[in-house]
Amino acid sequence: MTNYYQLENMLVAGFKSQDEFERYQELKQNYEAETMDYSFSIREIVSQLEVIIETKENDFPDLELGLLHDYQALVERLRKHDVVQAEFYRKKVQHG
Repeated sequence: MTNYYQLENMLVAGFKSQDEFERYQELKQNYEAETMDYSFSIREIVSQLEVIIETKENDFPDLELGLLHDYQALVERLRKHDVVQAEFYRKKVQHG
């Protein structure tokens, strides 16, 4: 059984290779299936959303169409795990 701390340590240490990242993803999927705890997936999605928001070239919230589509797809992935956070990020790109 994969444990939370094993995944946390892997995430904190970072990934030096694609193999390490793939191993983390595999362990994370097993952990989520065993525990129904999606906190690692939520953290990954939120991190990706924050990168889009914080990258100056993106002119957030006026994202170009392709990037807006990517952002909205991430919000929908987040919605599967955390509706409240998904709504928070969805509202950030709503246009009046």
